[in-house]
Amino acid sequence: ADLEVTQVDGTRLTIGSNTSWVAEQGWLLHNDIYLGVKHDEARKQALVGWAEVAFNDAAWAPAVPAPNASRVGALMPQEVEPIERMQQLVGTQMWCGDSVRVIDFGTNFAGVPVFEVFGPIPATTTIVVRSGEIL
Repeated sequence: ADLEVTQVDGTRLTIGSNTSWVAEQGWLLHNDIYLGVKHDEARKQALVGWAEVAFNDAAWAPAVPAPNASRVGALMPQEVEPIERMQQLVGTQMWCGDSVRVIDFGTNFAGVPVFEVFGPIPATTTIVVRSGEIL
């Protein structure tokens, strides 16, 4: 497979794959417009610097062709306008249960939640963030 890159100046660069390529599962485990994102923070920390030339990928496995790749067809770029932050919202109300927090932002919106977790928590802790239009 080849990766064709059109550079800013219009020149094209072709990068061919071969048996020297390696692969590793990233920290993003699931991404869905309705069901949200699931990622592994420990994996994210282990992969810090993976895009740098000096990164040690010796523990990564050899890349293998995807099964039935010939039936998938050509990959096409998805040309969409970039998504930009328009404003930052703060919750207007919060309800607390034993292990649940519900935050109402007072309006319907499309966005990405940003939050911080304070204090020591076990590495195996799962944090679930669900967005919904109706509370």
